[in-house]
Amino acid sequence: MAGADKILVVVILVLSCVFLYAAVSVFGGEQKDREENKGLRDEIDRLNNEIEDLKEAGEAGAYTRIEETIKGLSDVTTGLSDVKDSLKVVEDKVHNTDQSAETRSGKLSAYIKTLEGTISAHSATIKALTEELNTINKKIHEQTEQINNLDAKNRDLQANIDKSEERHKEELRKKDKEIEDLKGRIAGPGADGTGSGTPPPPPPPDVVCEILNVVRDGETTMVLLDKGSKDRLRVGHELFVYNAVERYRGIIRVYKMEGDDRCIATIVKEAVGKKIAANDKAAVKTWTTE
Repeated sequence: MAGADKILVVVILVLSCVFLYAAVSVFGGEQKDREENKGLRDEIDRLNNEIEDLKEAGEAGAYTRIEETIKGLSDVTTGLSDVKDSLKVVEDKVHNTDQSAETRSGKLSAYIKTLEGTISAHSATIKALTEELNTINKKIHEQTEQINNLDAKNRDLQANIDKSEERHKEELRKKDKEIEDLKGRIAGPGADGTGSGTPPPPPPPDVVCEILNVVRDGETTMVLLDKGSKDRLRVGHELFVYNAVERYRGIIRVYKMEGDDRCIATIVKEAVGKKIAANDKAAVKTWTTE
């Protein structure tokens, strides 16, 4: 039994050496692998010597187990050699991959630097555009305030225009009413022959007037004269109109007194091709119209 224990210890020692060799072969260099292989061969030779000693001692069963163990160790050695070759291939691929990765890393670094420059330029452009946009927004705000102010003024102006138009319409309505009243007064007796209407005025005085202004409003034309009631003019008096060049320009009829020194007349008739105008004269005279 002492011999079997010795063989077991030897087997454990051999397995430890094999695993140590496997670890060293994975992480060590080729020269170190050779040295380890030589040490393993020496260990196998030593084991073979011990086996011979055991054979001589007559322990055939232990010899058989050791022989199987040695065969297993040989298989393990072969497998480890294959692993070493595979690791070499992997190492070469990793080396090539590292070189390719280094090249790509250099290109990527250059591209990243280019992108950083482009981003920096774009950032500056965006900053400038943002400042310009802020300036434009400020101008738009100012123009909007100006437009709002103009709208307010326009509304006020439109309100004033509406009020002015309303006053003008009211004045026109009053004038229309006055004209209708005057027409009724100067129309004379009614058409029914009852003698209704304004009585005829007294004979006009021997007076010369000057036409201050002429206002033509549709079918009715108003004439402002520089004489009034103090000159004994009355509503209904008819005057002949002339000037320094033309003896006859038309006939006007007084229809409203405007104080002591003014009166308003309407145009009864105008000479053919003539128009009564300011600065013309009007007098109570007998003129021929031929």
